[in-house]
Amino acid sequence: MVLAPLGHAMRGDSPLASGVLAVFALIGAAALAARSLGSASRSSGMVVATVGAVLLGVVMIIVTFSASETAELGTPPAVGAIVPFIAPIIPLGLGLAAIVRAASVWRSRYERGEAIRFVVITSFMLFAMLELGPLGAVRAATSVGAPPAGPGRSTL
Repeated sequence: MVLAPLGHAMRGDSPLASGVLAVFALIGAAALAARSLGSASRSSGMVVATVGAVLLGVVMIIVTFSASETAELGTPPAVGAIVPFIAPIIPLGLGLAAIVRAASVWRSRYERGEAIRFVVITSFMLFAMLELGPLGAVRAATSVGAPPAGPGRSTL
């Protein structure tokens, strides 16, 4: 499954995966802050995404340190339970910014391609929001077992 590593990182099963996600969240927060706070036209969606990325980065740092402490016990850190409620804020803000941009150019005959591109981006952000939410990647299987050995199959 493609989303299993993301689920491990969000749950805090692996300190390394949680740390990598924390670094990516903080790098993304810096890029979003430069884009949303530095431009002349501030989009409320970009500001929401920036705040969500900073919040996710801070929470993932806490999850990383908690995961390194609880990895020996085999239990995920308790802080990891709030990550699925914080992570969807980022695609929600980006999707909001994209749909506002699509709505602003939708009636223009000459910018129809740009409007369609932003609608596609919005739909992708909706998908990302659902995958990062409480019913998405976090609920992915924790381990993928090997298929049972049947007749004619080697167990080696």
